Amino acid sequence: MEQMDSNVLDQINQAFARAAIRAEDQRILNAIHAKPATSFAAVLNHADVGTDFEAAWFPEAIEKLMSAGKDISPGECVAYLSPSMYGALLKELGASTPAAFARPDVMKTGRVTEYMGVHIIVGPKAWFQDALDGEATSRYCALFARMKRAAVFAPKRDMRIETEKDTTERDYKITGSHTLAVSVVDPKEIVEIVTTA
Repeated sequence: MEQMDSNVLDQINQAFARAAIRAEDQRILNAIHAKPATSFAAVLNHADVGTDFEAAWFPEAIEKLMSAGKDISPGECVAYLSPSMYGALLKELGASTPAAFARPDVMKTGRVTEYMGVHIIVGPKAWFQDALDGEATSRYCALFARMKRAAVFAPKRDMRIETEKDTTERDYKITGSHTLAVSVVDPKEIVEIVTTA
């Protein structure tokens, strides 16, 4: 503890911030999950395709949002994928010569954070699952949405982390406060993609 400096504290703060954002993501997904699938712009059933995810589902989801009357612009959409879905997408893009030529960052870094203008978020697959009409068992789903229009956050995501050094006890006190409320205001901004993942 005596050797802790601002760099170590910054790393601790960053770890807390990432954890808070993941907790927020789970709250958002829980709010979406509380809505019936019939209220979404569309539910794409790819449960019998035999792969966890395909890149072709991105334009399909965009088309469904546009069919629901949404004026989509690049960069507005977010896709939530499980690790297995994300792995399938990486595998497909890495094996595709045109995709590798157009997106060399996939080959260089092994990461895709954006595809076709859609921001990609990866989280535990257990965070979102749903049952198709007439099915009793739930399947894991990917979500595709314009989150800024689908949900409202009140107040904006706000997290404050404060550190206090206690020299007599040779200790650091780290206090975090986090405020978030979320509500789904327009489910028609959301497309659910059911997969085998």
